[in-house]
Amino acid sequence: FYLNMSKIITIAIAGTKINIELLFEETGSLFREFLSDYDAGAPLTGMSGEEFAAAKHKYPDHVSVQVIEFNELLFKVCGVLLDCGMPTFHGTAFIWNEKAWIFTGPSGAGKSTQYFLWKILFKDEIRLLNGDKTVLRPEADGSITVFPTPWAGKEGMSRMESATLEGIIFLLK
Repeated sequence: FYLNMSKIITIAIAGTKINIELLFEETGSLFREFLSDYDAGAPLTGMSGEEFAAAKHKYPDHVSVQVIEFNELLFKVCGVLLDCGMPTFHGTAFIWNEKAWIFTGPSGAGKSTQYFLWKILFKDEIRLLNGDKTVLRPEADGSITVFPTPWAGKEGMSRMESATLEGIIFLLK
């Protein structure tokens, strides 16, 4: 693989800016809705060439280097968010009655399927928030706000919106 000159982008998730040093400039387009103005005071993360080389072996040959970098940066960005007191949560998050709900469970348990079934049942009362990874931000009043991330699952389902967490529904296989 060929490494381009690195480029720093800034993204904003849950009101927190993070600078990311990219190995491949083209990876930046995969963060499009989350791109923000550069903030010199924001934490900096990124992958080393060695980390990328080690990760590349986990992917089929047809997967682009940009997609590999994007996917692997999830772990780096999640670490920064966790350092800021905001864990990342795996599940399909949606807004119903202006509150956030998350379907969670193992891969293949039907998280996206459940969302689509609820969407059929409740129509416009339901709005998707994110299909794979959300950020949970604890608030001063004890509530938790759910935010989307750029990692929206294989369906690419995401909406730039947030809501107070009302519940988490665990699905079993």
